[in-house]
Amino acid sequence: MKGDGTAAAASAPRPTPVLFRVRDLVLLGAVALLAHGLLLLNDGIYWDDWLLFPQLQRHDWPAIDALVREAGVTPINSAFLHLFAYAPGGAFSFKLAVFLLIVAGACLVYLIALEAGLGRLAAWCMAALQMVFPGFQDWVLLATAASVFDLVLFLLATFLLLRAERAAPRSRPALRVAAAAGFILSFGFNSLLTLYFGSLLLLLLVLLRSASLRDLLRSQWLYATGLIVLPIAYWEVSQRFFVPSGLYGGFNSFLTQPSAILTSFARFVKNGILVQTRQSLTVFLNPWTWLLLAALIAILFIAQRRIRQPANPEPKLALAGAALGLVSLGLAMLPYAVVGKYPAVHGWDTRHDLLVGLPLAVLLVSVVSLALPAGRGAWLGLGLLGLLAIGFTASGIQDYAALQARWAADRAIMAELQNNASAGGFSVYWVHDGAPGPEDFYRFYEWSAMLGNAYGDQSRVGLDTRAYDASLLLNTPFFSDRYDLANFDPHGCEVDLTIAPASGAGTSGEMALMYTYYRLFQPDRLESYLRGLVTIQVAPVSTPVATHCT
Repeated sequence: MKGDGTAAAASAPRPTPVLFRVRDLVLLGAVALLAHGLLLLNDGIYWDDWLLFPQLQRHDWPAIDALVREAGVTPINSAFLHLFAYAPGGAFSFKLAVFLLIVAGACLVYLIALEAGLGRLAAWCMAALQMVFPGFQDWVLLATAASVFDLVLFLLATFLLLRAERAAPRSRPALRVAAAAGFILSFGFNSLLTLYFGSLLLLLLVLLRSASLRDLLRSQWLYATGLIVLPIAYWEVSQRFFVPSGLYGGFNSFLTQPSAILTSFARFVKNGILVQTRQSLTVFLNPWTWLLLAALIAILFIAQRRIRQPANPEPKLALAGAALGLVSLGLAMLPYAVVGKYPAVHGWDTRHDLLVGLPLAVLLVSVVSLALPAGRGAWLGLGLLGLLAIGFTASGIQDYAALQARWAADRAIMAELQNNASAGGFSVYWVHDGAPGPEDFYRFYEWSAMLGNAYGDQSRVGLDTRAYDASLLLNTPFFSDRYDLANFDPHGCEVDLTIAPASGAGTSGEMALMYTYYRLFQPDRLESYLRGLVTIQVAPVSTPVATHCT
């Protein structure tokens, strides 16, 4: 019996190795530097990071623990965030971490595509396209860094899931357990619970190449049942231990009307895909992008002389990829649509677009391979994908520049307020903001943090008149140290704060460039430069609410 087993093992087919080139991964790193290099130069704090990063820096554990508990953050994500209370380098530490996660995610997409049977070129194009897609613009935030971390864990789990089927029988159980553990840890980002079924569909498509569906059901039914039950079991457990509460109670409640869900889907497609693609194409009207176009043409010319034919996926594989991409795209949007959420074109709410880049890349590469499979058509298809990748990259660079300019303006405003002592004697600041930015308005807690940064306490709030009225002054749960409003008096003195760009401030691109130059190379002149970016005017106002103003 022992001899028979040894003979059977020796005669069993060995798993086919998946070949990849280290230089492919290096090239992905180079693309990451081009598309996301400005992330490493960004020193700003934006949006919900005002509720998180300063508190971590000063080790305000009660405020952080309350936020983590009420938001339903999982222990793994909480531990990830806590790391940056001790990491050196200030905001640079978490931005470097996010950059490394971007690169790791792209490399994992490349490896997953190879495991799925794609050639190196198609796999690399998918990885590059998903990495540069500009829909998600919150890479600069610590508040969304945990979601990026979860997505990379999810991609690692998907790779292990596929790799287990090609591994030697002795290694297969360990790889499957590791994949399941990776998925469970990644589900702290709840939106991955639906995209998980895209990973299962990919696994099924891979397995169907060597076995029939009937054979798979007969031999793998127990394993398949465990995979299907996994996210359902996690959801039930999370609703017991990680349910949002307090100020986050009722957060992301499900819609009950199908028409409302369809409307959310439509707005998601418009803002998260169509407008992003349109902006990525119109960016070529800017002369600075022509250098990137010239580089693409040169690369294609050299490649055509050295390569006879681009290795496109076989039609069946491309058709399966298109179906997988389309289904996964719907799964990526589903958890947002059912709670009435969809991405904004710019700003904080682009966080809802984080999962779209990957299925969209799979869909684009597969459709182009189907439409232009061989000959000159294959080169045309490669050029179209390259054009899209450059447009995505250029659009993302513009978004990074706009965010850096936003932070430069914020620093200039805080400096102006700090130098104007008479402007600090108020509780409520009605903000009339004429300075351009990537979003329509500032949240009240952004202003409470910036005013606290300027004057050194937690007794002031700014209400952007484009979004708020006096009703917020009745929302006493917000008046705590979590929102930098521990000592705030809603009935204190009020003032109009009018902000306008200075005449010589320049465009957002110019502001970003000059701010970065002075910060890195002439820091002694940075303060002088900031004084020329904005002008502020303060005018006291009298309202019925300000009953404590004397």
